[in-house]
Formats: sequence, structure tokens, C-alpha cells
Amino acid sequence: MAPSCKVPLPTGSLKVAFKGDIPKVSGVDQASPMYGAFKIGYTVLELELGDGTVMQGLDTRELVAALNEHSNDPKRRMKMEMTLPKESVIVLQAGEHGLIIE
Repeated sequence: MAPSCKVPLPTGSLKVAFKGDIPKVSGVDQASPMYGAFKIGYTVLELELGDGTVMQGLDTRELVAALNEHSNDPKRRMKMEMTLPKESVIVLQAGEHGLIIE
């Protein structure tokens, strides 16, 4: 299994596109607050809300609906499987990200 990470999500629109029965990142707008943190091909494993609710097994439609419904939750996080080549370089923008790589 590929490594995974939990990424804190800002409030508002993520400007990220997902596709598939198991949601995968299919696009990240350059104006997205997640630009540089999400890569095309990352697989969404779960969405965790600020109240501790964990949503797993969502398809793309359900994920987008949950993201929109809880867009004002400042403590929501997404667990992503980092489907990358064997060797990769990850560059993060300056500042605190709160990423946990497992």
C-alpha cells in the first residue's frame, strides 16, 4: 500500500477536481489553497470532520457533497493515499501544513 497523509483543509472551496467510484484527484486549480499539497492521482481514503465524524467509502459524488456541506468546518481533514512513483520529490509552500505522513 502506498503511504498516506492527513491534510488539514481550509474553509471554503478547495478548487480541486475528483473522479472515479473511489475518488482520485483529477485536477488542482493553480488558485487552489491545496495547490502543491494535492497531486493528481492521490486517492481519497476518508474525510474527517471537526466533530470527529469520519466518512469512509465515499464515491466522488458523495465526497463533493460532503465537502460542500461542511465547507465552513475549519477542522476538517482528508486522508489521502499518496499514489506516487517509487521516487518523488514533494515541495511544500512555506508555512505550517500539519501534514502527517504514515
